[in-house]
Amino acid sequence: MTKNIDLDIKTLLKNYIVACLNREKARSEPNLANKYFDEIVGYYKCLKEAGLLNELRPLLFHKEIAVQLSAASSLLAIDETAAKKVLIKIVELELGETSFTAKMVLKEWDNGGMKSYR
Repeated sequence: MTKNIDLDIKTLLKNYIVACLNREKARSEPNLANKYFDEIVGYYKCLKEAGLLNELRPLLFHKEIAVQLSAASSLLAIDETAAKKVLIKIVELELGETSFTAKMVLKEWDNGGMKSYR
C-alpha cells in the first residue's frame, strides 16, 4: 500500500472508533445514536468495498467495549468465530444495554438477519 492509502485507512479507523464511542455516549438520545450507527455502517461499507475489513481485527481488543461490539458485529461475515467470541464475552459482562445489544446481534446473525453486514 502507498503511504496515502495507509493514511486514509488510519483516518477511516480513527473515525470508526470515534463514531462507536459517540454512539455509546448518545444511547439515551435515539436519533443521535442512530446517526452515529449510520456512520459506523458507512465506514464498514468503505472498508468492505476496499477489501480491508481485516483492518478492523485489532479493534476486537480495543480498550472500549463499545468499539469491540461494533468491530465484532462488522467482522461476523469474515471471522465468525472470533467475532462471536467477543460478542459472547460482552454478553457475559452483563453491561446492561451494551450486553443486550451484543445478545441481539448474535441472535439476529444466527437467524440470518443483519443484511447490511453480510
